[in-house]
Parts: sequence; structure tokens; C-alpha cells
Amino acid sequence: LIEGFIHRAKFLDVNLAIARQAAMMRREFHLTTADAVIAATAMVYDAPLITRDKAFKKLSHLKIIIS
Repeated sequence: LIEGFIHRAKFLDVNLAIARQAAMMRREFHLTTADAVIAATAMVYDAPLITRDKAFKKLSHLKIIIS
């Protein structure tokens, strides 16, 4: 199951837009660095974020799918 997911997953580099957005989100929402990078990546790519992590609930401007 995990191997199939990894095989189909798209891996993205952290670029300057993501880094800047993550820094702002870390300051504004007091996220961990990892959570800020994840959220910023979803925002920059206008992609939904699939998560069970409640830390993301305070980010109302993200498309969040709770699994």
C-alpha cells in the first residue's frame, strides 16, 4: 500500500515562494516549521491538504480534507 502511494506521489522541492509563505505562516499561526512548509506548499500549488492533524484547522484559507 505505501509503496504504491510513493510510486504515484509527486515530490516537490521547496522553492522561494514556499519558503516565504511558510515563514509568514509560522509567525502568524505559530506552526512548527514542518507544518508551515506543508501548508505553504498546499497554498502555493493551490492544492487540497489531506490530514488528520488538528493544527491545520486554524488555517481557514486552505482547502483541507480531514481523513
